[in-house]
Amino acid sequence: MLPAMQYKTFVWPHNPKIYSISFSRRTVIHKQPFGSYCVEDLGRDCRIMEGSGEFYGADAYSTFRTLACLAYEQTPGLLIHPLWQSSSAYLTELKLLQEPGENHVLYSFRFTEAPDAETKGVGDAENYATVSEGDTLWALAARQGRSVQSLLALNPALYSANAVTPGTRVRIS
Repeated sequence: MLPAMQYKTFVWPHNPKIYSISFSRRTVIHKQPFGSYCVEDLGRDCRIMEGSGEFYGADAYSTFRTLACLAYEQTPGLLIHPLWQSSSAYLTELKLLQEPGENHVLYSFRFTEAPDAETKGVGDAENYATVSEGDTLWALAARQGRSVQSLLALNPALYSANAVTPGTRVRIS
């Protein structure tokens, strides 16, 4: 069984049924004479995490109200997904998808990644290391004074310590 999804102080009693993450990069296409063009990379956009689920049981509607109260807060919070990386995010949309029943609430949500040092590109040299030719995650962990397990926890896309190749960016803090 997966751990529960969390946002700020709210812990989901039942993980959402649907969860998606959207990644995008802003680019501008500049047309040049004779049919040529060039693409200017403006960097990545914020991630959008959205999905839907249901609360059920005697306290279903009060559970929804507790989550809804967080949408009014003007500060981002830590969004922890059981399988994906954690991120600082705003709860930007919460919808009630049907008339709430006595013991059942169907809802959808959207979180927008908050700008932070990582998304602004500040401190990348401190937060990431790039795997070199012949390098291993064990060697990288030793150089950074970290354990392999802590690096794997910070990098959910690395399913094992052997999953690194030259050029892989590894989050180290």
